[in-house]
Parts: sequence; C-alpha cells; structure tokens
Amino acid sequence: MKLLSFTILLFLGTFLYAQNTDIRGQVVSYNTYYKNYPPASNMRVNLSQNNRFINSTYTDAGGIYYFYNITPGSYILQINNRVYNINVHHINKRNQQFQDISRILLP
Repeated sequence: MKLLSFTILLFLGTFLYAQNTDIRGQVVSYNTYYKNYPPASNMRVNLSQNNRFINSTYTDAGGIYYFYNITPGSYILQINNRVYNINVHHINKRNQQFQDISRILLP
C-alpha cells in the first residue's frame, strides 16, 4: 500500500510539474547609424499576470531573457515601462526545451 501511494504521488508530482513551461525571448533595439538590431543587454524584464507580479530577470549580453516553471496562461511582459502581452502554452519538453517568445523591439 505504501509503495502504491508513493508511486501515485510521484506520478502526480511529475504530471503537475510537467504542465509548467520555461520561456525565453530576446530584446533588441534599432541602431539608426548601422541600420541593424543589436541585442539590448542588461534590461530588466518583469513578468506579471492579472496585475500580480510573478518574477523579473535581466537580459544577458545577447539580449536573451529566461523565465522558468511558468504555468500556461496569459501574461504581461514589462520592459522599460512598455507593456507587451504574451501567451504561454504548454510545451512537450522532450521535443522543445523552451517556448520562444517573439523578439521584442525597443523603440
């Protein structure tokens, strides 16, 4: 009985954890002199849902940011007081490690 209970709890824990998703995206800016889109490094990215702060992170040297273990749903990304709506979907982590969010172009 103990083994059955442990197996059910282990399966349930794995199932619940597997429902969450890791997301990543990139922040770039337009360089008018070179007419290109260099990465925007060291930018604070805030993640919120239903007016509730979830987490924040900073972009790396390549302008990439990551959020881990996010429940699927609608979220708001905020970068430099600009707001971007995103949707997080469940992904199969065996086939895809991250859900990629569209590149964000800073004005």
